[in-house]
Amino acid sequence: MKSIRRQLTQQLVLGTLLIAGCGGTAAYLTMRAAVVRQFDEALLGKASAVCALTTQGRNGRPHLEVEDVRSLGFTDDGSDHFFQLRLLNGTSIARSPSVLGGELSSLGNSVSTPEFRDITLPGGAVGRAVAFTFLPRAEDEDDEEKHSQPVPIPAEIIVASSRQSLNSTLRLMLTALGLSTAVLVVGAWLMVPRILRRGFRPLDALADRVTGIDADSLATRFPETGVPAEIAPIARRLNDLFERIGASFERERRFSADLAHELRTPLAELRSQAELALKWPDARAATADADTLAITLRMEHLVTRLLAIARAEGGHADVVSERVEIGVAVQTAWRPFAGRAAAKGLRVAFDLPLDLAVECDPALLREILANLFSNVVDHTPASGEVNVAANLTSGTFSLSVSNTVQGLDAADVEKMFDRFWRKEASRSDDEHAGIGLALARCYAKSLDWKLEASLDDSQRLTFTLGSRRSGVFPSTSSCDHAPSAKLNSTSIP
Repeated sequence: MKSIRRQLTQQLVLGTLLIAGCGGTAAYLTMRAAVVRQFDEALLGKASAVCALTTQGRNGRPHLEVEDVRSLGFTDDGSDHFFQLRLLNGTSIARSPSVLGGELSSLGNSVSTPEFRDITLPGGAVGRAVAFTFLPRAEDEDDEEKHSQPVPIPAEIIVASSRQSLNSTLRLMLTALGLSTAVLVVGAWLMVPRILRRGFRPLDALADRVTGIDADSLATRFPETGVPAEIAPIARRLNDLFERIGASFERERRFSADLAHELRTPLAELRSQAELALKWPDARAATADADTLAITLRMEHLVTRLLAIARAEGGHADVVSERVEIGVAVQTAWRPFAGRAAAKGLRVAFDLPLDLAVECDPALLREILANLFSNVVDHTPASGEVNVAANLTSGTFSLSVSNTVQGLDAADVEKMFDRFWRKEASRSDDEHAGIGLALARCYAKSLDWKLEASLDDSQRLTFTLGSRRSGVFPSTSSCDHAPSAKLNSTSIP
């Protein structure tokens, strides 16, 4: 895999080459146009000078003395400057000695506007020419002679010069731009890696510090101020990550300690039973085997629920999607706890639309409800209240189980879903291991639901089970509005 540094080096150098190439090309084209325009202006100046020296003869034909234009550079056969004056029908009037008795190539249709074009000069060299038509001026005469002058005959002037000097200038410009581009690219290739190496130093330092972090140094935090702006978000995310990892490690350590504590009591009981049986085999109690079985079943129940949590957290819980009537599911899950609730004198109320149905796994929903009902029945004070309600609003399902409690605070609510957490620190309650709510939340997550707890000022604890998003729970025709039939407390034995 290529490193980011190498990729940036290549991209920056290629980008520099592209920018230098485009900039050099634009500069060359601009300067080339300026040089060619200057060359053309010189040609046009010479052509205008030749036109000024051309006069109109008595017969109206143009007249020009070659000797008059020698000062313009049209000197001898070795000159790089050429001109030819001719009529529109092609008849030559005058030409420079450098034309060597030949003809300058015509530029096409004769026009009064100057036209510039590259042509082949006499002798085969490449040149540039300007051509246009004009009317020769009349010679200075008195007014009577001017009125007797014939109609002037238009003439075409062609002035050309060799492109040798022009091409040399353009080649020099192109060479200079090419060398400048090459120097720029080489300089970029040499400087970019050094600049990137210096710019990546804070990131390298951060990587070195991250490399040195292990399970014993998760409390390490990276500075979020006084660092480059690009490093600050990374440091912030790393700090958040290490905080979550540290909390996870702490939960696992606490879990290991709590598990050992939970298993220590039944193991001690089993050890005592075994030691008594070995030391006084004849005095063995009649209930010893039953006690041993009860202890073993309690340990098996604990291990089974821990395995269920592990499967649910690992995403290995088997989830089956079926249409489940909420009223029927709640009635089935509540029935095993109805007697215990009645024995404690609990006032139980249900507010469940009879036609409310959701798509979920019935077995997982039954386990979630069983754990919630077990918790509220066991921890609601005598003569307390329990309320169960459900609704479906805008496609979002919600079921709440609330009960009155005593001695809880907000800090306790945050810990309720931790494994092995119990309000009683002494753990004298052997019937509850403190993993029922943790298992219920894991099952809710497997259904892509959420299970949350809240405590209000009147010491009423509410567990809310619901969907994470709307539009996933189909219902019957009337469940999105106030239904006419509800399942109440008298509907469930």
